[in-house]
Amino acid sequence: MPEPFTHPSPSPESAAAAAPQTGENTLATDWTRTVVAFVDVVESVRLMQVDEAGTIRRWRRFVAEVVEHILPATGGRLVKSLGDGMLLEFGSVPQAVAAAHAMHRRIRASDLPDSPDTALWLRVGVHVTQVVRDSLDLFGAGVNLGARIAAAAQPGAVLVSAEARAQLLPGLDGEIEDAGECYLKHIDGTHRLFRVSPPGPATVWRPTGARTSLRPTIGVAPMQVNAGDTLPPALAAALSDDLVAALAKVPHLLVVSRLSTAALIGRQLEATDLAQLLGVQYLVRCHLRVAGVWLDLRAEIFEASSSQVVWQGGHRAAVGTLLGPDDPLPASLTRDISEALLKRQIDLAHQAALPTLAGYTLLLSAISHLHSLGRQDMARSRHMLEHLVDRHPRAPEARVWLAKWHFMQIAQVSSTDGGETAHQTQTLLDQVLDEEPGHALALALSGHMAAYVHADLPLAERRLTQAVEAGPNESLAALFLAQVYVNTGRPEAAVQSVEQATALSPLDPLGYYYDLFAASAYSAAGHHAQALALTQRSLRQNTLHLSSWVQLIIEQVLVGQLVDAKASAARYLVMRPTASVRRYLEHHAARELPLARRNADALLQAGLPW
Repeated sequence: MPEPFTHPSPSPESAAAAAPQTGENTLATDWTRTVVAFVDVVESVRLMQVDEAGTIRRWRRFVAEVVEHILPATGGRLVKSLGDGMLLEFGSVPQAVAAAHAMHRRIRASDLPDSPDTALWLRVGVHVTQVVRDSLDLFGAGVNLGARIAAAAQPGAVLVSAEARAQLLPGLDGEIEDAGECYLKHIDGTHRLFRVSPPGPATVWRPTGARTSLRPTIGVAPMQVNAGDTLPPALAAALSDDLVAALAKVPHLLVVSRLSTAALIGRQLEATDLAQLLGVQYLVRCHLRVAGVWLDLRAEIFEASSSQVVWQGGHRAAVGTLLGPDDPLPASLTRDISEALLKRQIDLAHQAALPTLAGYTLLLSAISHLHSLGRQDMARSRHMLEHLVDRHPRAPEARVWLAKWHFMQIAQVSSTDGGETAHQTQTLLDQVLDEEPGHALALALSGHMAAYVHADLPLAERRLTQAVEAGPNESLAALFLAQVYVNTGRPEAAVQSVEQATALSPLDPLGYYYDLFAASAYSAAGHHAQALALTQRSLRQNTLHLSSWVQLIIEQVLVGQLVDAKASAARYLVMRPTASVRRYLEHHAARELPLARRNADALLQAGLPW
């Protein structure tokens, strides 16, 4: 780049001295972060010597094409044009790089010299920097650095600084190659630079040897703000982050990380391209609009396989509550999205035979049927899960959910052969853990089986602790660990663990089960009124859950409602005629603790036989 592109390099403190003067007043020297791109004509001096008039004519024509076509399409502006280069400014690095590639393509297509030796070749440098801007120029040390980056580029190439590289996505914005630490003319030290070649089709690398997950993959596109609204972009980004974090807690979904989705902020991409780039089967897109003190959010789920929107929904929230501890938006939106995905899979499962369905469709449909409590739905869930185990023998999800199916038969006392069901459950869990020792849900179920079936509390605590460490968001691990704390005389730890479990899955389809465990923890800590309320809520959700009836009888006695307790005991004995206090103690994992004896005395007072 010729020397006319060299700019003064004022610091913020000395910028006033560098600014043009108008009368006695100094122009403002506000520093702004921007993207600068330098376009340099390769060997401009030689070209002028060979064909000065022709070179000037071709260059002027090309600059006019850039101003009329390329810059409007890429959001850039021409700061100034010299005889052998241009200084351009852009709002983002991807725009600048897209413009650079467009300029290379256009000059190759439109510049047709008489001799190949006189062809115009460009080199482009892109940098992100602080500048002082006026109507004629950009000032700052970073402007000089951008010019030197362009001068270091090869003919026909685009070279960017490390600051600019941070805003680019490989594959989407171009193929990026590290040029290493480079020395630049008249610039002290070295600078890390990167070559950016034109992008090909948007692709994402996929490991070829890894097992296929049966959980559907979902991505959250950056939330879009209605044009003209005053909602800060940072707030929209934070809401996107909150939604990704909330969806990541849903155990039957694979959610693309926030770092990957945040990298797409500001990109104007079609849903199909976004889904392909993220490698997801479903894409959540949200549009925000401010209406006074309210925020209106419109959400939709795009299905990549069918290229159609399969769900739409709306939410309204007070702007003042957003991102606060009482913000209900992420949880309610997550609930709606999860329910919509489950409904979609159920619909698909009803429309086709099992062998023709995708694995994740079968899995989500099976999970939905598993939690419905209807006998036909439970049977259909088992059929789907067993089909998945046969079709995908190496996929842990199918086996662990089939294990959970058997576990629920035990927990609901729905199995006619508890010993065989427990054996089937443990066998499936052992198979999963042999292949994937860190599978959080398998560890959680296995730990609870150790406590519930085998009364091995030390083993249960080890496995549940491993489950919490392997999957901090696995709510069942925290729930079951709370019961271990109850049965080992640590009620306060039990309360803390059960509250964590409830926070991780506040709308869990096994809500009655969570309420029962919470009641047990609060009861052990002496909070009997709260324990009673939780037990009653558990039974409102599943009135046939026998363990909740036992806890209800105990809590009614402990709060002094003996008449109600006797009525509950009588109803419980109708549902389970073989029930007795001795049987309760035999199956209690900590039958020697005072807590177990306290509960046994309460059951006797309510009228259960010894």
